[in-house]
Amino acid sequence: MSNDKLAIPRRDAEAALEAYDTGPVLFIRPGAGTANPAVIVVTKKGQYFLKLRNPRYSSRGQLTFDHEVIRRLHQAGLPVTPPVRTRNGSRWLQWDRDVYELYPLIEGDDHVPGNVEQIRAAGAVLGGIHRRTESLDPGDGKRPVRLHAPSAILRGLRWAFEEARRTGDGNAETRIRELMDVAEGLSRRLPDAAYWALPQCIIHGDYHPANLKFSGSDVVGVFDFDWVGRGPRMVDLADGVLFFGGERSLPTEAGDIVALTQSFNLRQEWIGAFGAGYGAHIAPQPQELKALPDLLRCRWMFCRVDAMERKVAPEEKLSYLLQDITEPLLQIDALEGWLTSGEWLRQG
Repeated sequence: MSNDKLAIPRRDAEAALEAYDTGPVLFIRPGAGTANPAVIVVTKKGQYFLKLRNPRYSSRGQLTFDHEVIRRLHQAGLPVTPPVRTRNGSRWLQWDRDVYELYPLIEGDDHVPGNVEQIRAAGAVLGGIHRRTESLDPGDGKRPVRLHAPSAILRGLRWAFEEARRTGDGNAETRIRELMDVAEGLSRRLPDAAYWALPQCIIHGDYHPANLKFSGSDVVGVFDFDWVGRGPRMVDLADGVLFFGGERSLPTEAGDIVALTQSFNLRQEWIGAFGAGYGAHIAPQPQELKALPDLLRCRWMFCRVDAMERKVAPEEKLSYLLQDITEPLLQIDALEGWLTSGEWLRQG
């Protein structure tokens, strides 16, 4: 494979690995990722995942925070693997303005959509992460940030509305106006004060099938802790419901933003399996369950708006934003009573 098809050119990967005791590089192949360029490196001493971290979250404080969480979860016996240390003992490599992380490559299989045993295991692992981080203090290097905020959704929708108006697309204007009404309702029902009043722990922040590996029905790896931080634990549970409980046409592959943000049909059996696994570790409080449907709406709408802003070509932004975006919102409406009752956390 030629260098220009690798997210990290071979010469850069080889140069970075000189800081590690991994032995000579034998082979390099692409690695998945939507925000961080990555490659898989095969050396005489084993296989590794080399990631070039996004500058948005690569300060020393952020790196220290993330790696301390990973270290503590690994110590607790969860399927989380710390990064390989450099020859001088650092958990990351600072090279000019670039920051690299190197992880042992964990062998495992992708999630099989609808496999309820895998879904239950994914819920149980998330519950274990939350249970073990309730009182964890990794330091103050990473300030708490609200994820999937209605204000961010509204900002993107307002841009899209003006773009539809500029191009004379009346149908898009009408649909975007309806989405703006939904987002404005989210702002009223779940303002920052209510969001931060929800029970907190250290959350993963991006808990979906592309960030897990399985062996049979067991989770053998949880990856991509770039969004880890202190926040409401229901944010992660919303990810679990949407990404493990939703039936999709395309597999959710890391690095494929269209697949990751495609529309879906919520399956109660799958949601119940995830809830049963999670509920074996954590019993969400009534206030959390009450907020969950709105957190689901925030997460889904943010997926589309954020990807529209950052990942999609200008001429495709409006069509991408609006494609089948309403159906999941209607399904959340239909399941709201069931979700807030907590019944799905005790299904089996």
